[in-house]
Amino acid sequence: MRCTVYANHRRTEIKERRSGFKKKNENASPGYYHTLLDKYNINVELTATLRAGIHRYDYKDAKEGNIIIDLLHRDEVLDSWIEVVSDHEIRGYRKSRSWATEQPVYFYAKFSKPFTSYGIALNDAVQDSKKRVEGKNVKMYIRFNNPGIVSARVGISAVSAEGALKNLEAEMPDFDFKKIVKSARQAWNDELNKIQVEGGAPSKSSQSQPYSPYLYNRPQPKQKKVEDPDYGKVKQTIFYTALYHCFSAPSIYSDVDGQYRGLDQKVHTANGFTYYTALSLWDTYRAENPLLNIIDKKRTLDFIKTFLAIYEQGGLLPIWPLATTETYCMVGNHSIPVIVDAYAKGIRNFNAEEAFTAMKAA
Repeated sequence: MRCTVYANHRRTEIKERRSGFKKKNENASPGYYHTLLDKYNINVELTATLRAGIHRYDYKDAKEGNIIIDLLHRDEVLDSWIEVVSDHEIRGYRKSRSWATEQPVYFYAKFSKPFTSYGIALNDAVQDSKKRVEGKNVKMYIRFNNPGIVSARVGISAVSAEGALKNLEAEMPDFDFKKIVKSARQAWNDELNKIQVEGGAPSKSSQSQPYSPYLYNRPQPKQKKVEDPDYGKVKQTIFYTALYHCFSAPSIYSDVDGQYRGLDQKVHTANGFTYYTALSLWDTYRAENPLLNIIDKKRTLDFIKTFLAIYEQGGLLPIWPLATTETYCMVGNHSIPVIVDAYAKGIRNFNAEEAFTAMKAA
C-alpha cells in the first residue's frame, strides 16, 4: 500500500502532492525507519512484523492531516479496489504485472484515530459518497482534523483481505509502536547473533616519510596527527551488514494460518512449514544457501518444502519464482544443488524420494 501524507486532500497527482526528504534526516536500522517530509514538516516512522507494518505520522501543530493511498503507483495495474469499512478501517486489493506477470496483494488497514472525511478517486476523479471503487487507477484520500500523531496498522496477504486482517490481528493487535520496534529489533538481533565475530583487521602502521633528495635538510611542515579508525569495528560492520542481507530474502508468502497462493494461481495450505517466494536461486545457491544450511536449518527446510510444493502443483522444481509466477530467469535449475547440499549437511526432514524424482524431472 502506497501512502503519502499531504496538505490538500483533493490532490491526486504525484507532482502536486509528493514531498522530498533529506538524507541527513533519515534514520534506518533493522526493524526501524524514520525521515522528515520537508514539504509538510511531517515526521514519519515505520516498523514491521513478518506480515504487517505500522506507520506513525506526526503532523505536529497542523489543523488537518491527510493520507493518500495510491494503488496506481509503480508497475502496471491489472485490477484494484479499495473499500471503507468504518471511520477507522479500510481494505483493498491490487494485482499488477511486471517481472511477475500476476502479483496480487490484499491489505487491511486500521487507524489509531477516526478519519473525519475521505474520498475515493477513479481515474483521478473523486467518486462522491462511494465506499468502494474498483478499477486500474484507484486512489484514496483520508482526512484527519487536528491529527497530532496518527498511526496506521496494515496487514497484507496474497490470499484475501480476510487473510490480511487475520495476519494483522495475529502479529500486530495494537498501536504500541515502541513495543513493535523493540520486538522487530529483537527478532533481528536473534538472526544476527547466529554468528558472533570478534576482532578484525589490525590498525595501520604509521607511515614513515618517503625518501626524496629534494627534501634533504629542508624543514618539513608539522604533520597533523590523525587517529586510525577502529578497523575491528569497521570489519564487523561489513560482516553483519552482509549477514543482514542474507536474511532479507527470500520473502514469506504464506499467511499465519498457512494459506498461500501458488504458482497455479490457486489457494493452498502449507501444513507444518512456511511457504516462501522471491527465490533467486541462481544468485544464492553458491554461498547464501550453503551458509543458511549451517546456521538456519529450519528456514532451509521451509525452502525445500516450498520447492516440493511448487513441484507438486506444477510438475517442476522452482527456477526463479516470484509471487504467483515462475519467471524462468537463467538457465538450469538451481534448487537442485540447494537440496543436495542441505541433505549432505544432515537436513533430512522432508520427502527425499519425492525430491529425487523432482530433480530427475527437472
